[in-house]
Amino acid sequence: MIDRKLFAAFLTSVLSYFLLPLVIMQPYGTYFEVAFAVSIVTVPIIFTYGIFTSILADRIARKGEATIEPILFLLHIGFGVCFTGVAFLIFYPVIEEDFFMYAGIVFKCGMVCSLIYYVFDFLCKKFLRI
Repeated sequence: MIDRKLFAAFLTSVLSYFLLPLVIMQPYGTYFEVAFAVSIVTVPIIFTYGIFTSILADRIARKGEATIEPILFLLHIGFGVCFTGVAFLIFYPVIEEDFFMYAGIVFKCGMVCSLIYYVFDFLCKKFLRI
C-alpha cells in the first residue's frame, strides 16, 4: 500500500506542477516561475500530509474487506480542503483586503491536489494492482 501511495504522490506532484499555475496565475511572473514557486510548497505537503491522510482515509472507508469508494473520495477532498484552510489561517496572520482572494486560491489548490491524488491512487489500485 505504501508503494501505491508514494507512486500516486509522485504523479500528483508532477501533474500539479503543470496544473496549479493555471489555477493561481497572477499578472506578474511567468508560468514556470509560478510553477516552481508552487512546487516548492506543494511537493513536501503531498509527500507528508497527503500520504498520511490517504492511509487514514483508506482505513476509515474500509468496511470489512471492501472499500467504500464514495466515502474514500469525500475523505480525500475533505482532508485536502481542511489542511489548506488551517494552514492558510496559521501562516497568513495579517488579514488584508486580499485575504479572501488568497484564501480562495489556496482552497482551490487543495481541492485540485486532493482530487488528483485520489484519481491516481484509485487508478493505481485498480489497474496497476500496486
